[in-house]
Amino acid sequence: YDRLAIIQSMPLSIFDREAVMNQPIQSYDAEYEHRLIQQVLSQSKVGTLDTEVIVATANNFTDFFEKRTDARVLHVSCSSPNDQFALENGYGAVQNISQMDLKRLIANTDNPLQLVVIVSRFATKIGESLVEAGVPHVVCCELDHRFCDPVGMGFLKNFYRALAAKKRLKHAFHIAYTATAHNSHARTLRRLHRRFLLLPERTLKDEYHNIPIFFTQQVTPRHFESDEDKEVHLPDLPHHFVGRELEIFDILEAIQAVDIIRIMGPPHCGKSS
Repeated sequence: YDRLAIIQSMPLSIFDREAVMNQPIQSYDAEYEHRLIQQVLSQSKVGTLDTEVIVATANNFTDFFEKRTDARVLHVSCSSPNDQFALENGYGAVQNISQMDLKRLIANTDNPLQLVVIVSRFATKIGESLVEAGVPHVVCCELDHRFCDPVGMGFLKNFYRALAAKKRLKHAFHIAYTATAHNSHARTLRRLHRRFLLLPERTLKDEYHNIPIFFTQQVTPRHFESDEDKEVHLPDLPHHFVGRELEIFDILEAIQAVDIIRIMGPPHCGKSS
């Protein structure tokens, strides 16, 4: 048994100080990404691989490092508006974390992270900041500007399939990169090299990344709450609900002040969604 922790940071809006207004943050299909990873890991013939999804609020992110016991592999889905590692406040707004705080969290944990996989449109810059903060191995998967990037999802599918088969990190990355290079959606190999990176970068003969990832130590299975114990949350977003970031942000902001929100508009404008 082993486990992959998935932290999703999907803020909806960022305040533009020059324009003095909120600007939408382009999202991507993180739900599809999670289902894809879950499906691949469930097919492992080596053992059971569980996934745990965590919303990347500042409190949840801190708790992951300070209270976790045995999760050593972290997958970060981040629709950051820039090349900074951005969290969310739980109501759709960006909540930044400084490099100093990130380094402190990573350094002060009892069970150090072994690998972080960062999926973002700014994956390389964020990945470099994670390495600088003390993460020993980082895989960067840089997405394009589509809602669902087939090249990026193809890379993740092949990468996690190899890890689930107990391939070593260096070999799994090579398998995923090679498969992606033959993807009909892929562009030039030079551009591909900048989208998918294994950090810190080493020579091909260097054995630094030649390490096992899953099923290397005892991991305690998670305790699943009964339906009666679960907290009541807002329903999940529809899988294909796109382009309403600011409207959703305004509703989440209003919910903090009042109990009932009335949504009005012409037919078929998305009120039910």
